[in-house]
Amino acid sequence: MDNGRASGIDGLPAEFYKAFWAVIGQDVLDVLRDSIRRGELPLSCRRAVPTLLPKKGDLTHLKNWRPVSLLCTDRKLLSKALASRLTKVMERGLSPGPDAIGTGLIFLDQEKDFDRVEHEYLWKVLEAPFGV
Repeated sequence: MDNGRASGIDGLPAEFYKAFWAVIGQDVLDVLRDSIRRGELPLSCRRAVPTLLPKKGDLTHLKNWRPVSLLCTDRKLLSKALASRLTKVMERGLSPGPDAIGTGLIFLDQEKDFDRVEHEYLWKVLEAPFGV
């Protein structure tokens, strides 16, 4: 877990967990294992702090703000552990091809990508026999 990241509603950053893992680690793991067994996450894993981060542009326009939910570090620990285990299982079952799931994934925010594109042209392309 990276240091210096925002923490969730409990206010406990990754630095806290790293500093005190020898003391609290087994208890944290017990709580998370029990919650998985019961099928219900602890309250701290079900709560988030919504906030807005600025994008580029005029910040008086709402479209130039990105909403994020700040999650508690215990939720991040659980998510990383599950993702790591699932990745191992999936890699055993998937062939290495261009559509395989792997660590080289990227997510793009394309909201403003087509602002300068001629929309009438795009519709004609989509309506062509090879389009939609």
